[in-house]
Amino acid sequence: MKLHLKTIRTKNQAVKAVEEVGVDNAIIGEMADKMLFYVVEIEEVSPPAATIMKQIAISRGTDAAVHRDVIVSRVDKSTVLIPGSMRELKLIAEEFSRQPFGLAEIGSKIHKILEKQNRGKK
Repeated sequence: MKLHLKTIRTKNQAVKAVEEVGVDNAIIGEMADKMLFYVVEIEEVSPPAATIMKQIAISRGTDAAVHRDVIVSRVDKSTVLIPGSMRELKLIAEEFSRQPFGLAEIGSKIHKILEKQNRGKK
């Protein structure tokens, strides 16, 4: 048995890796999305929105980095960093679309960014 870290940076690399394993063709795309890891950065987020973002991210198996004073509303705005696989971020964006405090718009923007990334654009 051999073990090593594999660096996968693009959708094409993820698809190739999954194909090499011999995964069924019907789920290659879904598996590839689970292997692509990103960090979404959202700036100037209100404390209520940042708190909801963190809760949603945690419910999807990841987390969100927010300013430590968001929880007690001692900051007006915070940058939010949400790490996750392509699949996790898509699910998080879907949940954002049903939330108040401007999260629906943020969810839509995350979807657009992920779609561009999926097509290989920056």
